[in-house]
Amino acid sequence: AQARRCSKGWAVREIMFDPDLPYSEREEWKDVTPVPQNDGPSPLAVIRYPPGFEEVHGYFRAIQQRNETSQRALQLTAHVIEHNSANYTAWYYRRRCLKELAIELDDEREFTDKWARDCPKNYQVWYHRRWLIPEIAARKRGERGPEAEEEILA
Repeated sequence: AQARRCSKGWAVREIMFDPDLPYSEREEWKDVTPVPQNDGPSPLAVIRYPPGFEEVHGYFRAIQQRNETSQRALQLTAHVIEHNSANYTAWYYRRRCLKELAIELDDEREFTDKWARDCPKNYQVWYHRRWLIPEIAARKRGERGPEAEEEILA
């Protein structure tokens, strides 16, 4: 597998997969049954989603129902965000994974910075960044004391 290039033109380092391989055919997702979107018995309008959108979101709903916060769940949030960067739930779930897995946040800052540059009017990206920067500062202070904060702000 190789690092996938996102539509924004940057590599998501943590997502390692064949971009053409559906989740349903990926060995690491065999234990998950996707949850289809429930539009009710008579939807007012049927939305035609781009290729891959429904499958990715079906797996995302399944992960949420399982309350799974894992590396693969974090990777899945990046794929959901790639399909719709304004998906508040994906950003929220991403924060949950980052907190619970205690993952190093420097790559996350890069991930968020690139989305913020490419989508400067995307409120969800800025809300995520608003959580991220103080979180990085708090972790650095805990590791090396107050002088570490200057490194972050530089």
